[in-house]
Amino acid sequence: MEQYEHYKERRREGITRFANSMIHQNMVRDETESKVLYVVDKKIGISTAVGREIDPSLAREVASHSPENPDFVSLPDPDEAGTVTYHPKYSDVTAEASPGTRAELVREVIELCKESGLASAGYLTTGMVEVEIENSLGVNRSGRTSFAEFALTTIGSGSGYTTAIGYDLAQLNLKELTLEAIETAKRNVDPEEIEPGEYRVVLEPLAVDSLFRWLSYLGFSGLYYDENRSCFSGRLGQEVASPLLTIYDEPIAELPGMGFDVEGVARRKLILIENGVLKNLAYDSYSAHKVNKKSTGNAFMFQSPYGGFPFSISFLPGTTTPDAMIGSVEDGLLIKRFWYVRVISPKDGILTGMTRDGTFRIKEGRLTKPVKNLRFQISILDFLKSIGEIGNTLRLTGYGRYPHLLVDRFRITGMTG
Repeated sequence: MEQYEHYKERRREGITRFANSMIHQNMVRDETESKVLYVVDKKIGISTAVGREIDPSLAREVASHSPENPDFVSLPDPDEAGTVTYHPKYSDVTAEASPGTRAELVREVIELCKESGLASAGYLTTGMVEVEIENSLGVNRSGRTSFAEFALTTIGSGSGYTTAIGYDLAQLNLKELTLEAIETAKRNVDPEEIEPGEYRVVLEPLAVDSLFRWLSYLGFSGLYYDENRSCFSGRLGQEVASPLLTIYDEPIAELPGMGFDVEGVARRKLILIENGVLKNLAYDSYSAHKVNKKSTGNAFMFQSPYGGFPFSISFLPGTTTPDAMIGSVEDGLLIKRFWYVRVISPKDGILTGMTRDGTFRIKEGRLTKPVKNLRFQISILDFLKSIGEIGNTLRLTGYGRYPHLLVDRFRITGMTG
């Protein structure tokens, strides 16, 4: 048996970075990377080249000297790859935005912050990605997408943060985003200390994104699940979260991205949790074939040690407004953002991390004083079951659509400093 896949990606990316209210980097990177995966009698070789065409015989030579992988079955064929139904958006203006264009937009952001007596730091990036995929079984794909991403930290006596991403620079309302971060920084002054313990918390979308990004592979990786390394292992078809929770993975039209994964398998809607019940897992072809399944279109790299995992988690929105969530909390916290979230125990789904750029005390249904940055430690399984309300609006952040969440039990272990 001999099989191969050739993956070619051209990325043109311009980035304008700023700190201390000054632009310190304004550059463009334009390069093409080619990869070949070659299989010879279950022996697998991979070769990579940047800036030039790749010779597939190199990967074949690597494969011939590699040990046999008994779990390898096959690359995806056209039947498994399916029909691509999602076609990415592309903006010429965004793909070709000049350093001057980005610098002028950043200058306006910096000036807004200065007017409020705040320093600023962050970046604005624009560009495009073109992908071509071919394998020896007849799968052929190509596509392109543009992208724009903005992140800003505002710094004074307190700090604020905001970020946004889209396929079109025009989607990013930089003035509105900047004013949001300025408002947080102005309120986030003279924070108080609180005692460790369990609190009712309202999580804003950026904080929700941080936790569910980790859950993507800790819980939803089919490979982790089948190898009994997932925090969900053995729970397929069972209730693992609040009945309020329904989440799924699918391409999002407003975001950059292809309609297929790195193996050329078409991306499609994959319901992960429905009304609190674990419904499906994410697979690439290698991890799927090991257990006699097919890829779900969630491969993100050749022979990934993580298997496949969701790219773009979307929530089914709830019925509660963020203001109503805050109004229902007698004594708790509003958390805008997490920082340095890390895994303590993958199998148990134990996470730790810190709050940053805006944590506020809620008293009698009202936001009161800011709180010093906190350290938390949670079980993601307990967290999912303690979701008490889901917000009625979704925010595009990272590569997903996230709401506010009201969580009835969230363990704070102390201050960060």
